Amino acid sequence: MSVPQIEIDGCRQAHTKLVTAIADLTDTDVSQPSLLADWTLGHVLARLARHADAMSRRIDAALQGEVVEQYVGCADGRDAEIDAGATRAAHAIVADITSSAVRLDALFASVLVDRWSMLVRTQRCDQRALMAWALGRGPASELEPWG
Repeated sequence: MSVPQIEIDGCRQAHTKLVTAIADLTDTDVSQPSLLADWTLGHVLARLARHADAMSRRIDAALQGEVVEQYVGCADGRDAEIDAGATRAAHAIVADITSSAVRLDALFASVLVDRWSMLVRTQRCDQRALMAWALGRGPASELEPWG
């Protein structure tokens, strides 16, 4: 198995584009409705930050030989964190997205080749190899090594 460098680079580039796109948001902007029912732009951005944190949390745990839930408090905990994050000032939301992205990018870059087969738990409580999960591929038992 090899390091999925193309995907890691793509993730980092997407984070850079996102951070650049939201850099000048105002409090009015983040309080506007999004295209998702009952969610403001602040909700969408808080969701992105919490998802990045959930990925970082599981990678951290996997590197320590542990398997943890995706979100503290499962779906209810995730929803509460999104709701709390959605109502903050724009500068705080942008800082949150930025720090979450930077941390996740650093973790992806630090995972050694032999560690990409570590198991992580998905939101649906199945376990997948880190590489399969991070790249949206099948369960660990169905993962075919590449590279």
